[in-house]
Amino acid sequence: MQRLVVPLASCKAVWDAILRKVSVREFQWTPYAEPNLKTRILQLILDTAKAKVRKLIEEFLSLGNELFQPSKLLESP
Repeated sequence: MQRLVVPLASCKAVWDAILRKVSVREFQWTPYAEPNLKTRILQLILDTAKAKVRKLIEEFLSLGNELFQPSKLLESP
């Protein structure tokens, strides 16, 4: 039995035929197709951090606009 299995297992043509089957391709897993729990948690952390940094930048820009643009109160006589 082992003499039959070893040549089949090491034959490239056999593996190519197996990998062409749709059911085998559906079974194969990639980290981008379905992220695991660690990947989801990391993505959540990064998304939250990105949103907070974006909000901080918006607040700094707003503050800068208020500080460096002449006030409407100063313009009126």
